[in-house]
Amino acid sequence: IRTPNRGGSVFLRAVGATAVGAPVPEVPQMLSKGVVDGALLPYEIARPLKVHELVKYHSEFAGPQPRIGTTVFLFAMNKQKYESLPPDLKKVIDANSGRRIAEMAGRNWDEIEKPGKDAAQKAGNHFPVMPAAEVERVRAAVKPEIDKFLKEASSNAGFDARALYTEVQAMIQKYAK
Repeated sequence: IRTPNRGGSVFLRAVGATAVGAPVPEVPQMLSKGVVDGALLPYEIARPLKVHELVKYHSEFAGPQPRIGTTVFLFAMNKQKYESLPPDLKKVIDANSGRRIAEMAGRNWDEIEKPGKDAAQKAGNHFPVMPAAEVERVRAAVKPEIDKFLKEASSNAGFDARALYTEVQAMIQKYAK
């Protein structure tokens, strides 16, 4: 299965799949030539790559997080640079960052997925949803790999990856719709 990142590889290995790291532009050829049997992709990317013409199934999880994985995006600014700005520019940044930009980005990402999923539906693709009980079995199977990854990340990065992971999981539960 093609994966875009290390997190996808951790997941796929834990469930017994072979992870193949590859850039997204290679996905159509990999699928069409049988190099991979599937790919971890958002619907946003599926339509431009015409993945809906190459596959028949798009799997989702039951529950608050229907995706196998999530990519985190960060808008950041150097603190010293921010503090050196005049008050009127700080006000503009403050008014267009934090929770406001998170809400806007969330709505945008939800909307940007629709054309890809619509194209797959129009192509007659199927959308099996893994039942909640099976999702829990998968989570249990993946947990040892996640624990190993978090331990390694903590020792290499110099911060408590477990605490960050726990915080992110709590946020997913709190804000998932």
